[in-house]
Amino acid sequence: MQTHLDRQAGATPDRPGRGNRSATSGFADRRPESATQAQLQDLARTSPQATQLEAMQARADASPGVAALQRVESLQGAAREGDAVVQRKALIDGEPAWDATGVQYPPGSKDLQVVNPSKEKKEAIDDDYVRHYADRAEFDNHLGKQPVDVGLVKDKALWYDLPFSGGFFVLGEAHNVLSYQTIIGESNQTGKILGEGGSVPFDHYAEDAATRKGKTPMIKTHGADEFAMESPAAKAAYALASLGADIDKELLGSVAATSSGSDVKEFNFEKWNEIYQKVTTKNGRNGRKPPAVGRDDTKRPYFEFRNFKVTLQPDVKSKESGYSRNGTAQRVVKELCNALESWQGKQKPRDQGIDDLIKDLNTLLGEFTNWEQRPNNEKKDVRDGSLAQMIDAVAKLARKEIKDSKITRGSKSGDDLISEQHGHNKTKAKDTELAKTCTLRDVFMYEAIVNASQDGFLMAGVGNDHLRNLEKPLKDAGIKTISHSTFFKSHVKDAI
Repeated sequence: MQTHLDRQAGATPDRPGRGNRSATSGFADRRPESATQAQLQDLARTSPQATQLEAMQARADASPGVAALQRVESLQGAAREGDAVVQRKALIDGEPAWDATGVQYPPGSKDLQVVNPSKEKKEAIDDDYVRHYADRAEFDNHLGKQPVDVGLVKDKALWYDLPFSGGFFVLGEAHNVLSYQTIIGESNQTGKILGEGGSVPFDHYAEDAATRKGKTPMIKTHGADEFAMESPAAKAAYALASLGADIDKELLGSVAATSSGSDVKEFNFEKWNEIYQKVTTKNGRNGRKPPAVGRDDTKRPYFEFRNFKVTLQPDVKSKESGYSRNGTAQRVVKELCNALESWQGKQKPRDQGIDDLIKDLNTLLGEFTNWEQRPNNEKKDVRDGSLAQMIDAVAKLARKEIKDSKITRGSKSGDDLISEQHGHNKTKAKDTELAKTCTLRDVFMYEAIVNASQDGFLMAGVGNDHLRNLEKPLKDAGIKTISHSTFFKSHVKDAI
């Protein structure tokens, strides 16, 4: 594949003393004109001007312009299709950008020339990741910390694009793979986003439904204002039900054994890439193809080498790496207890039933201290006793919120609305604690998403199971959705 830079570089006139010398032959050329030419060459080499000419040639070869042309030619070679070895490049409309600092007459397109690059641009040009920018403006804006539709997830070696500039959308995620919060930061987005990363104050749903829109600022996610979308009661009921489902699997012996990881080798991307290049080069010498690159269940790239799976180190500071269903469940229950306690402080007199619920929830949390060391019969007692009771109690509280807060969808409200949404639940086993409490969350999520779509929000981020359950209602409301599978099928490229 010949690029416009290839053609321009190929059209560059030969410079004095370069590219015009014939190769040495093993057979003597005895023609008279050949002897005359040899004499002239000897004369040129011994003339007084020879040293001056050689010095001029050396300076030309070492000039920034020539060095720049050589760099461009090298980058072009690396960017051409079919190269087996991974190379460094920041691509602008498919062509590699390069550092043109100090080059008086830089060759090629000005869009690809970066003079005195910032730290961020220098890193993008020099590091091992491939970035796929549509044009120079996108390159400048992304690396200049301005909002863009694209971004790089380094610990997955993935480049993505999302329609931030095209209006509100809902993104489905797998919490342990890629978080909407990571994407917001990498795309330098500002403004308002809606997320399930937390819950609203407990008394939020005590207000009339019409007054709730845009009133629940939660946290600052990078440069954006993130708003919560859920009732703490519905979120905690589902968290407890998830915990119960995991215990059921554990007691049945159906929890998969975790791998020791002895067959996995993790490296940062620079080292990973270096090993990949060396293996590729060695394979090429032996007539073999480069090692195939796959992706594990968290979308990290890997290749097989000497019975090892060579993969990328996870970013231990990322939202995804910190995700644990058990840990999340306990955190969410604590959040509910805090929300209830805050609400109780405003009640005169305090609601004794709420006080009892707070006490019982805290007692339940204490049951999970040293959980792994407890015998199965004790775990079963907790599961069938206090855990089941708390799932039911918190779910009832969430259902009461839906009724009292006058959430409606069309002509449906209360139990009718809950029943209608449960009909959209994609879980095969719908008559379970997990499915029923998931539906309660979906009801709150839908209302918040519709409100956000009409209030200048950029996007909403939800777990992909919720998005599947809400897909039809959101489509009926004219709201664009991007599922987890669609994102990885249509919105990402390898950054390798």
